Amino acid sequence: MQLLIFRYLLISWLLVSLGIESLAQDLPSDSTRKFIRPTGIRLGTDVIRLGQTIAKSSFSGWELNADTDLGRYYPTFDYGHWKRDTPIENGTYSNDGRYIRLGVDYNF
Repeated sequence: MQLLIFRYLLISWLLVSLGIESLAQDLPSDSTRKFIRPTGIRLGTDVIRLGQTIAKSSFSGWELNADTDLGRYYPTFDYGHWKRDTPIENGTYSNDGRYIRLGVDYNF
Protein backbone atom coordinates (compact mmCIF):
# COMPACT_ATOMS: atom_id res chain seq x y z
CA MET A 1 0.00 0.00 0.00
CA GLN A 2 2.79 2.45 0.88
CA LEU A 3 4.64 1.60 -2.33
CA LEU A 4 1.51 2.36 -4.34
CA ILE A 5 1.10 5.76 -2.64
CA PHE A 6 4.79 6.54 -3.19
CA ARG A 7 4.51 5.70 -6.92
CA TYR A 8 1.39 7.83 -7.24
CA LEU A 9 3.09 10.81 -5.57
CA LEU A 10 6.26 10.40 -7.64
CA ILE A 11 4.37 10.24 -10.94
CA SER A 12 2.19 13.22 -9.94
CA TRP A 13 5.26 15.28 -8.98
CA LEU A 14 6.99 14.46 -12.30
CA LEU A 15 3.93 15.44 -14.34
CA VAL A 16 3.51 18.72 -12.46
CA SER A 17 7.20 19.62 -12.75
CA LEU A 18 7.24 18.89 -16.50
CA GLY A 19 4.14 21.04 -16.94
CA ILE A 20 5.74 23.96 -15.09
CA GLU A 21 8.88 23.74 -17.24
CA SER A 22 6.88 23.83 -20.45
CA LEU A 23 5.04 26.97 -19.27
CA ALA A 24 8.32 28.70 -18.49
CA GLN A 25 9.59 28.11 -22.03
CA ASP A 26 6.70 30.03 -23.59
CA LEU A 27 7.79 33.40 -22.13
CA PRO A 28 9.50 35.73 -24.62
CA SER A 29 13.09 36.66 -23.85
CA ASP A 30 14.35 40.25 -23.66
CA SER A 31 16.84 39.70 -26.48
CA THR A 32 14.05 39.26 -29.03
CA ARG A 33 12.26 42.55 -28.44
CA LYS A 34 11.35 44.34 -31.67
CA PHE A 35 11.56 47.87 -30.28
CA ILE A 36 14.58 48.48 -28.11
CA ARG A 37 14.12 51.31 -25.63
CA PRO A 38 16.59 52.22 -22.90
CA THR A 39 15.26 51.49 -19.43
CA GLY A 40 17.69 53.77 -17.62
CA ILE A 41 21.05 55.48 -17.54
CA ARG A 42 23.79 54.41 -15.15
CA LEU A 43 26.22 57.08 -13.93
CA GLY A 44 29.40 56.45 -11.98
CA THR A 45 32.93 57.47 -11.14
CA ASP A 46 36.28 55.80 -10.54
CA VAL A 47 36.63 55.80 -6.74
CA ILE A 48 40.20 54.43 -6.85
CA ARG A 49 41.42 57.46 -8.82
CA LEU A 50 39.74 59.83 -6.38
CA GLY A 51 41.43 58.01 -3.49
CA GLN A 52 44.82 58.21 -5.20
CA THR A 53 44.31 61.93 -5.77
CA ILE A 54 43.75 62.45 -2.06
CA ALA A 55 46.55 60.10 -0.92
CA LYS A 56 49.36 60.94 -3.39
CA SER A 57 50.69 64.41 -4.05
CA SER A 58 52.26 63.37 -7.38
CA PHE A 59 48.98 62.17 -8.90
CA SER A 60 45.71 63.91 -9.66
CA GLY A 61 42.82 62.39 -11.60
CA TRP A 62 39.12 61.75 -11.85
CA GLU A 63 36.74 59.97 -14.21
CA LEU A 64 33.01 60.05 -14.92
CA ASN A 65 31.22 57.06 -16.51
CA ALA A 66 27.81 56.72 -18.15
CA ASP A 67 26.09 53.89 -19.94
CA THR A 68 22.60 52.78 -20.91
CA ASP A 69 21.06 49.51 -22.00
CA LEU A 70 19.84 48.89 -25.53
CA GLY A 71 18.78 45.26 -25.40
CA ARG A 72 22.03 43.31 -25.08
CA TYR A 73 24.23 46.28 -25.96
CA TYR A 74 25.42 48.92 -23.48
CA PRO A 75 26.89 52.04 -25.13
CA THR A 76 29.43 53.52 -22.71
CA PHE A 77 30.99 56.97 -22.33
CA ASP A 78 33.90 57.94 -20.07
CA TYR A 79 35.34 61.40 -19.50
CA GLY A 80 38.26 62.14 -17.25
CA HIS A 81 41.38 64.08 -16.34
CA TRP A 82 44.82 62.70 -15.46
CA LYS A 83 47.86 64.52 -14.14
CA ARG A 84 51.08 62.97 -12.85
CA ASP A 85 54.41 64.45 -11.77
CA THR A 86 57.09 61.84 -11.13
CA PRO A 87 60.66 62.72 -10.12
CA ILE A 88 63.35 60.92 -12.14
CA GLU A 89 67.19 61.08 -12.13
CA ASN A 90 67.59 64.05 -14.42
CA GLY A 91 64.43 66.03 -13.69
CA THR A 92 60.72 65.47 -13.38
CA TYR A 93 58.43 63.54 -15.71
CA SER A 94 55.01 65.13 -15.96
CA ASN A 95 51.92 64.60 -18.03
CA ASP A 96 48.55 66.29 -17.94
CA GLY A 97 45.46 65.78 -20.07
CA ARG A 98 41.80 65.07 -20.46
CA TYR A 99 40.38 62.08 -22.27
CA ILE A 100 37.16 60.71 -23.72
CA ARG A 101 36.48 57.02 -24.13
CA LEU A 102 33.57 55.63 -26.15
CA GLY A 103 32.69 51.98 -26.40
CA VAL A 104 30.05 49.26 -26.32
CA ASP A 105 29.65 46.48 -23.77
CA TYR A 106 27.82 43.31 -24.77
CA ASN A 107 25.69 41.24 -22.40
CA PHE A 108 26.03 37.54 -23.19
